[in-house]
Amino acid sequence: MKNHIRISIIGLLSVFYIAALTACGEKDANISILQSNDVFYQSASINNKLDIMFVVDNSGSMADEQTNLASNFSAFMSDFITKSYDFKISVVGTDAWKTQFAGTTLCNVGTGGSPSYITCARFRDGVGTAGNHSGIFVIDNNTLDPLTVFGKNVRTGTLGTGDERAFQSFMNALDYNAAPNSGFLRSDSFFAVVIVSDEDDFSRNSSSYDDDYAQYNDPANPYTIDNVVSYLDTKTSSTAATRRYNVSAIGAYAGSGCNPGEGHLGYRYEELVAATDGVLGNICDADFSTSLSDIQNKIAELSTQFRLTRVPVVSTIVVTVNGSTIPQSATNGWTYNSTANSIVFHGPAIPSQGAQISVDFDPVSLD
Repeated sequence: MKNHIRISIIGLLSVFYIAALTACGEKDANISILQSNDVFYQSASINNKLDIMFVVDNSGSMADEQTNLASNFSAFMSDFITKSYDFKISVVGTDAWKTQFAGTTLCNVGTGGSPSYITCARFRDGVGTAGNHSGIFVIDNNTLDPLTVFGKNVRTGTLGTGDERAFQSFMNALDYNAAPNSGFLRSDSFFAVVIVSDEDDFSRNSSSYDDDYAQYNDPANPYTIDNVVSYLDTKTSSTAATRRYNVSAIGAYAGSGCNPGEGHLGYRYEELVAATDGVLGNICDADFSTSLSDIQNKIAELSTQFRLTRVPVVSTIVVTVNGSTIPQSATNGWTYNSTANSIVFHGPAIPSQGAQISVDFDPVSLD
């Protein structure tokens, strides 16, 4: 059953009727201003469904960070559960890109001397012995105890390659048209990518490692920031004005005082996050809960947009949710996005699914 959002647009239509009465030489001018009330119901096509992919670095330096992510996942999930989102959550390693070059038998999800090989692009459900696998590759709102399941799935291990290609990995995972990946991305969902890595991305059209940043200035390279954005636009049927995805990252960045592996800082992560209105978190934080909460809130904000049918006079906008007036506020209320001609909710003011939202305003024009 679809949720419905009620958006009421009240504008003033001015009709000028001038009657010239010539009898007795008198002239009377009568002006009638008629009020128009346009009430309609709009299906919440992207306000309920969330498809979220975690790309978790599985190189040798990431054991503590995977534990940190698992331990603080409730900070990410709580609002999605309490506000009844229709969510799907998957996990892939930063070596999922290998499927592009080497088929099905290169990625080791075993431990120590007990290797276990899987198709690299396949969603992960844990690592090591059978007891450490959840058997659930996609967490959704029907999953029993999703926090425990994610705690297993996010353990992508530490036997992956040191050539961490997060961009190429989530692209390969999305394009892997076999179970359990097939059908993950829905045509009417908001798609979010969350990268967790202590090394930058060096995605490239070769199986060999190359950390030369100069190659990413070549427009022909499919993994420039612009080309990755174009890929995501196409995959989600988005435009810049109506983008239905974002990318966030927990990594090491210039000025953060963090470089745990003494490797490359996440310059490319910063660029993609900025280009898609994502959130940056610090991988050196002892507790990821703040970063995860910020990422969750941004996903909820971007997915919960209500696009208006006409351009409003912003000063006249009045927003109510279930009959209560909501203030204009970027922290706990609403703002107007002129690019998308939409109302965006923020913080605790983000409505639960199924809420009735009313937006009243005067339109800029009468057309």
